[in-house]
Amino acid sequence: MEFIKKMKISVIIPVYKTEKYLDKCLQGVFEQTYKDLEIILVDDGSPDGCPQLCDDYAKSDARIKVIHNKINEGAAEARNAGLRAATGEYIIFLDADDFWIDKNGLIKMVQVFQKDSTLDIVFFNIQLFLIENTQRFIKHVKQYDLTRTTGDRNTVFLYLTKIGFFISSPCTQMIKRNLIINNAVFFEKGLFCEDMDWKLSLWQQIKSVSALNLNMYCCRIRWDSTSNEYKIQQSRDYMFILKKWINMSVEDKQFQSIAKIYLADLYASFYRHFFMINRQYRVEIYTELKQMKSILLSARTKKALLAKYTTLLLGFNLSVRLWGLYGLLRKRGIKGLKLIFHN
Repeated sequence: MEFIKKMKISVIIPVYKTEKYLDKCLQGVFEQTYKDLEIILVDDGSPDGCPQLCDDYAKSDARIKVIHNKINEGAAEARNAGLRAATGEYIIFLDADDFWIDKNGLIKMVQVFQKDSTLDIVFFNIQLFLIENTQRFIKHVKQYDLTRTTGDRNTVFLYLTKIGFFISSPCTQMIKRNLIINNAVFFEKGLFCEDMDWKLSLWQQIKSVSALNLNMYCCRIRWDSTSNEYKIQQSRDYMFILKKWINMSVEDKQFQSIAKIYLADLYASFYRHFFMINRQYRVEIYTELKQMKSILLSARTKKALLAKYTTLLLGFNLSVRLWGLYGLLRKRGIKGLKLIFHN
């Protein structure tokens, strides 16, 4: 049996209105064969039975630490609270409505770190989704080419971005805690899409990375009639991230050029969601989008390249409307056309 060096892992779990999911989430953590854990439950002012559940779990397992926020501050601040309280050498995040399904998942990541002590991060992909309203599992079969996902950051980042597989979720990696704390890589408070901004900040700091094709994380999709909308807050966040990173002065010019490939793909998302954005906000951001269209010069992904070439051929005005119409029809069908006029 391979010798496993003991190193503490801090598992950070923000908890908010997840009373019926928390037990399943924690069972996946308790069943891990790697036991040197610090489990941090951050009750983010949850109005249900979650605060009491967290306290009850802490009484039954000494590895559990509970933080109670008096008010709901959002996932970003909940994760930040967990980061500041963490004492483990490594950090991993888990959402309270999701769960782990491979009991050897953590030990597999630990083994990768043991083989190369210079690694800053080991990441993996989400391979299983549970559709909440049907209880149907969907397997995500896309795998990393492991020969291209180990090494220096810029090479790996470029590969992941080009294939459209740079996952923004913070829950798909184990990270050295000192890297986060020493470089103040915290989540931006108030963002709905805080994951995207944080992931870019994290990758700006790391040097050496590795990956696993790990069938560990099951993401629960909780769809209802409104949660799958392209909300104003989400589009505002995308715009914030674009402006922040496009205008940011970065000493590492190679990283900056690769980051722009990712940003070009994010920018192209506005084309396809244009008519799903609230009409008033759509009018507000139109000029800003037009002013930022030069980011498409960095396009390398299929989505961004299509937006780039149609913009060059047809102009911004017609291109954004055609792609917006395409996105609307693809998502909503003919009935979705009324959103153009009534959203």
